[in-house]
Amino acid sequence: MNDSEEKNEARDPRFDPTEQRILGTLIEKALATPEAYPLTLSALVNGCNQKSNRNPVTALQAFEVEGALRALQLGGWVKTVDRHGGRTPRYGHRIGEVLGLGRPELSLLSEVLLRGPQTVNELVRRITRMGQTLTRDQVEACLRDYSSGETLLFTLLPRQPGERYPRWRHVLTRDEPEEGSPSAEVPSAPPVRTRAGGDLLERLEKLEARVAKLESALEASGDFSQGEGGPDREEGGWLPVD
Repeated sequence: MNDSEEKNEARDPRFDPTEQRILGTLIEKALATPEAYPLTLSALVNGCNQKSNRNPVTALQAFEVEGALRALQLGGWVKTVDRHGGRTPRYGHRIGEVLGLGRPELSLLSEVLLRGPQTVNELVRRITRMGQTLTRDQVEACLRDYSSGETLLFTLLPRQPGERYPRWRHVLTRDEPEEGSPSAEVPSAPPVRTRAGGDLLERLEKLEARVAKLESALEASGDFSQGEGGPDREEGGWLPVD
């Protein structure tokens, strides 16, 4: 990917929920625990699914993360890094160099990617774990700088009833909800089907549907654990499974 292509992509980056979680985790670990960065696939899965500093908490599988990684690599947002000649692939983000972001901007982006919409005060407090000590005015200025212009990262949500302060969220999502809607405030979509794992997920869903039909047929014909012969297989008690 040449420089002009990177600049064109940087104007309108869009990621699905799994990709957002991966990027947020990679940025977080690069800033908070640089000695353990870049991450192996196993470490990245654990980081994506950790219970602290995450909203929502996810249960992503390794194949889902690996599929999303491939998509991010194709887009130029993630790179494979060789570390001390190790054989296990390690992954690092490229979002800072592609979008021209410094550590303060990256820490704020990581927080809203991992936790969803937050107030300025919450962000001031939470980015300290990534080594960033900024004042409220500095954080708000950074958010506003990247809420307009060529590189759009954040947007300010309308203050909701009962809220003392408005919240900021990122705009790097493929399905853009309306501002102020519940889906705009808290990411509620489940981990989406990645390109590499889509076929496997579809096959699993079909198998689950067939199992459900089989269980329904068994219930309709009577409990097969009772009686001598169980359900009559010739009358449809068992459904064929391809």
